Amino acid sequence: MIKNITTNIKSVKEIIRGCKNKSALDLKARSPLIKTGFSTVDCALSGGLRPEELTILAARPGMGRTAFACEIALNNAKAGKNVCIFSFSLSAEELGWRLIAREAKIEPFKLRQPKYLTDEDTYKLRESFNSNDFSNILICDNAFKYEKILEVMKEYTLQYGGSDLIIMDDINCLSNRSRTNKRQSTSTTVYCQIRALAKILDIPIICCDNLPRTIENRKNKRPRLSDITPSAEKETQNVIFLYRDSYYNDGGTENECEVIVAKAHGESDLNKSVRLGWDGQHTAFSEIDCESEDN
Repeated sequence: MIKNITTNIKSVKEIIRGCKNKSALDLKARSPLIKTGFSTVDCALSGGLRPEELTILAARPGMGRTAFACEIALNNAKAGKNVCIFSFSLSAEELGWRLIAREAKIEPFKLRQPKYLTDEDTYKLRESFNSNDFSNILICDNAFKYEKILEVMKEYTLQYGGSDLIIMDDINCLSNRSRTNKRQSTSTTVYCQIRALAKILDIPIICCDNLPRTIENRKNKRPRLSDITPSAEKETQNVIFLYRDSYYNDGGTENECEVIVAKAHGESDLNKSVRLGWDGQHTAFSEIDCESEDN
């Protein structure tokens, strides 16, 4: 008789109990959903991001993708959630400056150039430095391998009791640094690993990614689901695109950004679209829609 062997095998009764805990009935009672902080976007996501879900936040450069991710991080930190940000392109200090600028509502270029700061800017900046909201956000800028990410999360759990949300920016840099065999693409491996991490930690993970340059060659440059890789579409439960028409067309509304939910909780080709206010001077988003629209 084999002894002292542990397995992950579960009885159907246990599985059903787990399903009940995550069913609409129980979710309504305890609401474990992670909100983006924008009610219209959360509505398009049927309430928000669920535990174990992998979400892609993708856009062409210049659309405000990192700024939007920072908004989500700050909104959750203010709600008392622990947020861990893995930054693969910007340093922790650079990302920290972005968070401070957003909180203080100051143009980012002013932060390290005192001659441009007004008395009001100085006051707002001091208030931001004293904010307790940042204590709920951890930034790691040197975890370029999946194993290192696991180490960081283990340390985070020991010190802070775990994370409620993970944001990874820019996932493409992690893909480029991964080592895989010739038969398996790096993007496939990375998304499989990150999806597994979301399941292990039982929390949502948002991966920020760049959309391909080929979008620039077509007349309608609004992102669509086919713009992401097949492996990304397969492994993710939610796909969110950012698009600013004014970036390409002179007639576009300068102070608006379109948030397109192309996939939500596994359901594809939704193309739910909401409009958010875009303040390019402060790289900030704001709510302007009262309800979502379908493309």
